[in-house]
Amino acid sequence: MKIKNSLKHLFQFRCQPTKDTAIALILGFLIITISFALLLFSGDTTTDKISFFVLRDLVMIFSLGFTFPLYYVLIVKKEGLSEFGIT
Repeated sequence: MKIKNSLKHLFQFRCQPTKDTAIALILGFLIITISFALLLFSGDTTTDKISFFVLRDLVMIFSLGFTFPLYYVLIVKKEGLSEFGIT
């Protein structure tokens, strides 16, 4: 009986996502969606190169990867830079 309860507890899955988890999940899906959109701009024209730069560098890396997490931690959660490992 004890082994059966231990196995039951071992295979039980509990997920209690927080707001932070939801934000990270949404950002991840946005990044994946934009990555697929980059395929539309894989040509050699100037417009393709500019669009690729704007989507990848400005939107994905700078906005969603740097600015939004910084804003979320510092402004929304009101925590310090130590959350990013900066001491």
